[in-house]
Amino acid sequence: MSKKYAAIIGLNPSEGARSPKLWNQVYREINADIEMICVDIKDPSLFNKSLNKLKDDKDFLGGCIAFPYKEKTAEYLGFANIDKVSRPIGSVNCLYRSKNGDLIGANTDGDAALSSFLSLTSNNQLQKILIAGLGGAGKAVATYISQEFIPKGTKVISTSRSNQKSFCQSIDVDWISWNTSKSFISDFDAFINCTTIGTGEQKNISPIDNKVVMNSKLRFVFDIIYDPSPTLLLKQSSAQNINTKGGLEMNLLQAVKAFNLVNKLKTNNDDVLKIMKTVN
Repeated sequence: MSKKYAAIIGLNPSEGARSPKLWNQVYREINADIEMICVDIKDPSLFNKSLNKLKDDKDFLGGCIAFPYKEKTAEYLGFANIDKVSRPIGSVNCLYRSKNGDLIGANTDGDAALSSFLSLTSNNQLQKILIAGLGGAGKAVATYISQEFIPKGTKVISTSRSNQKSFCQSIDVDWISWNTSKSFISDFDAFINCTTIGTGEQKNISPIDNKVVMNSKLRFVFDIIYDPSPTLLLKQSSAQNINTKGGLEMNLLQAVKAFNLVNKLKTNNDDVLKIMKTVN
């Protein structure tokens, strides 16, 4: 009998993705004969073929979608096979099986990011929030942040290198181009980094110039990157007495939700979170 498994699918998750450590620790603790593996797809042209293979493998339970395939996974699945909450985002970071065995997409990034950001900002009134980056995770974050803060009278603006006006209009968020955003940062009291600037080969780079940070009125900076921790952006911000938070808590919260969606093992969120917190 074949062993059931989950997977994290991305460009190169085998080079340091955190999800396998988190999920496999839970599997060990609850004595589940399941393993999360890494599926590296370095050639984007092979993405659909790889997903087809996983979809047809009945031992594949589902798993996580990592950079840069979150939007591509949503396209692959189609509107009908994405849960209703995640459909407007157009981005998927979790795959699970329906009762009929079909692959369903969900996005757990947005809800996790919002919870983490709210714990950073507490009950402070925010006038303007700038969100940088509108890739798979960025779209989820922008959607949930806008739903929470716009009704409270907060102005939410997103910036990206590619033109995302259409998406931003769909969630009632203004869009400005990345090239012009730097001149506006000083006007915001909260900044959320959803770009990849600050991790990997860009770990020694910050999305905001240090001089801009020093001369801004920023009170809160949230960086969804969790490796390294803290990022250069957070180091610069902390030096100016700005309240900061990295992406580790968000990563844990989305992992807990995704784990239970995929595995259906009757494990509650608190127990899974407690186990995952033991992982270094």
